[in-house]
Amino acid sequence: MGPDFFKYLQQIIPDPKPRSSKWLSTSVPKEDWEQFGRNLCSAEYHTNNLLNSVLFEETFEMLPKNSLTIEIAPHGLLQAILKRSMPNGIHIPLTQRNNSNNTLFFLTALGKLFSSGVTFPVENLYSKIEFPVSKGTPGISSLIRWDHSEDWFVTKYENMKTKSSGERLFKINLSSDNEEFMSGHVIDGKILIPATCYLQYVWETFSLMYHGPSYMDVPIEFEDVRFIRATNMTLNGSVELNVMIHYGTGQFEITESGNLVVTGRIREIENPAIPNIHEPYKDSEFPMLSKKDFYIIHVHTYIHTYMYEIILYYQRYGIFKK
Repeated sequence: MGPDFFKYLQQIIPDPKPRSSKWLSTSVPKEDWEQFGRNLCSAEYHTNNLLNSVLFEETFEMLPKNSLTIEIAPHGLLQAILKRSMPNGIHIPLTQRNNSNNTLFFLTALGKLFSSGVTFPVENLYSKIEFPVSKGTPGISSLIRWDHSEDWFVTKYENMKTKSSGERLFKINLSSDNEEFMSGHVIDGKILIPATCYLQYVWETFSLMYHGPSYMDVPIEFEDVRFIRATNMTLNGSVELNVMIHYGTGQFEITESGNLVVTGRIREIENPAIPNIHEPYKDSEFPMLSKKDFYIIHVHTYIHTYMYEIILYYQRYGIFKK
């Protein structure tokens, strides 16, 4: 077998060339890699590689422990050895003996290589396309479909630019996670938008006009705020609030279905002062109400959930609250 194999290889490799430094040989010991004749990709080299034992273990130790290996052979015979010797590596065979569809197996292997970071000119797998194509050429858009079988959370990157318009529309729905808390704000049996939410919408709009969406970083002050009418909410419905702020003056209006809801003025302040915290008057004639006593008012008018029950103590006429 040896002489015949060598004869045919000489016809295939008539002009031997030096092996590159990336070629780790298992045919000859490492100390002989640079010897003349053994450093060539030649008929002699491959005949020796076929007829003699290979130095697989010695050469395999030179590879990084997380290497990506590609087995080019009629069958992935070394897969078990590779996975056992290098458990942190990626090992991909290109063919598999007795596979019913080796074309599909090969293309799948190419896909695994691409997913592992190996790039190659995939267009060479197909016939060259001559443009323009014929009128009857079918499109591929109908073959591409989104997989909606699983739900994923994605990061939402809001527009960091300012808005040139001082008008903004807020659609409020109690079924939304962001507005669900409003369902606990009940007065006279009706779910109402809390007054502070109106001011927050104005604050957000004002921030977008001059700075961007990070409204919490913009210190502001409200003046002459007037709550003209309440806005009712339903558990299954939605309400649209239109916020409009006038450039220069800071005058704002909030409307709902064309009806005026809140008016006022907003302005940015440079050095916001921290409000003083008043201690309770020990000698006051007004009693200190506990949280339980304060929220007993819900029997008559207000029904607040725990999210709104934030007052721990209260002294009459708002002299002290905590």
